[in-house]
Amino acid sequence: MMGAMTTAAVLGDGSSLPKPVVTWVIPGANATYPAYSNVPLQITVSDPNPGATISSVTFYQSTPSVAKIIQVLTGPPFTCTMPNVPPGS
Repeated sequence: MMGAMTTAAVLGDGSSLPKPVVTWVIPGANATYPAYSNVPLQITVSDPNPGATISSVTFYQSTPSVAKIIQVLTGPPFTCTMPNVPPGS
């Protein structure tokens, strides 16, 4: 089963401008998968600032002690697969 894995963090440049908006597409709300599944991930990202662009999106797989990069994407679609997800992740 998969729990609260769908968390997004937006890193800005320290300015007071609005940060980009991240929306999870896959997995959907309340999605569950069998233990040790390969879980598809997809997000959309938009930047509310005029003329701004999204230069990259990084997907991580985290444990309490380590965050491992799954994939870095430099343009849409922002889709990847999180491999071998353990129970309760």
